Amino acid sequence: MAHPIAQSISIGVASSPARNTLVGHHDLYPEGIQLGLTVGAVTWIWMVVVDIVAGQPFHIFNAMGGVVTFSIAHLLLNVVFGIALVYAAHGAVTENSIAVALVFGAIMFEIGFAFITTLLSNLVLGNLAWFELFLGSVIGTSLTIFLLARRHPLFEQLMWAEVEG
Repeated sequence: MAHPIAQSISIGVASSPARNTLVGHHDLYPEGIQLGLTVGAVTWIWMVVVDIVAGQPFHIFNAMGGVVTFSIAHLLLNVVFGIALVYAAHGAVTENSIAVALVFGAIMFEIGFAFITTLLSNLVLGNLAWFELFLGSVIGTSLTIFLLARRHPLFEQLMWAEVEG
């Protein structure tokens, strides 16, 4: 069963003819899960490759509780974030200021991740944390924006939010 917002969006509801609507069927949970798994898998692979190139296979995974534990937690958190971001992108169709909140949230997420990277680099991961975690986070955020923008008119909604003031 589709989420109520996803149901209303799938038929192209918009309060103004000037606003963009989503084309086609959009269902919150499948879209969010797909986004989360895609971004989670890409960033997981990034961390594995960086560890292997650094000559420390699965170093970050072992430092963060083990390969299986870290992998499950990583993918689950990405799925939760994916669902939340798709929910916000769907909400931005009818309320353009949500698109502004998404941009602000992405910036705050990266700042928070910089703090976490600093903490982990000092505690267990060393200098490799900046390359592995922070750059991986930037890659994941960029991929998320790219994937969301392909199916959702986020940039147009930002423009409309600016016009509406």
